[in-house]
Amino acid sequence: MTPDDALATLLLATRNLVSSTPELADFVGDGLERLGYARPSPRALPVTDRLPALLPLAGPKTAELTFAILAAAPHLTWRQSYSEDQVGAHYLANYGWFNLVASDGPYATPAIRISVGYWEQGLSYPQHHHAPEEIYVVLAGSARFESAGHAPIEAAPGQLIHHAPNQMHGFTMHAAPLLAMAFWKGDGLDDISTLAPDA
Repeated sequence: MTPDDALATLLLATRNLVSSTPELADFVGDGLERLGYARPSPRALPVTDRLPALLPLAGPKTAELTFAILAAAPHLTWRQSYSEDQVGAHYLANYGWFNLVASDGPYATPAIRISVGYWEQGLSYPQHHHAPEEIYVVLAGSARFESAGHAPIEAAPGQLIHHAPNQMHGFTMHAAPLLAMAFWKGDGLDDISTLAPDA
């Protein structure tokens, strides 16, 4: 499969998940229409070698998308948002993310941002907030989500977690690693999340 084919398959799997999930379909609206495309510059991180182990941890509704992410992973630009001073060397060695739909592509639009992140078992994503409204979809593995004003949620594959703009939240991978897709809309789509002062 060529890089372009792998990315197209990943976008199709994302559209399939959105169209089959009413809450996501309402959230995304027409944000997946009229997308530009530019092949990304591949950039790997230590965690990208661990992705194949995630497939057995996906659910029936998320297996197609998880498989598409694994196939496209070598062709994607994997990133990290924080510095070692902020989160420590261990955290940086065990997480990474990429944009699928964003202003900087590979599928480009100013209307919405769709990212995929991986966190290894045992990590805790510190409490943080951001201006865009957000929906997380757990694709494989699990995590305990803690969001201001709500009881903690032990989220499994296929489960959605909604965050309002600037709502403080974080999550911990107690029982398994986590592969999740994050949908953002609103102001500040290109901004990095702000960690809580005591994180």
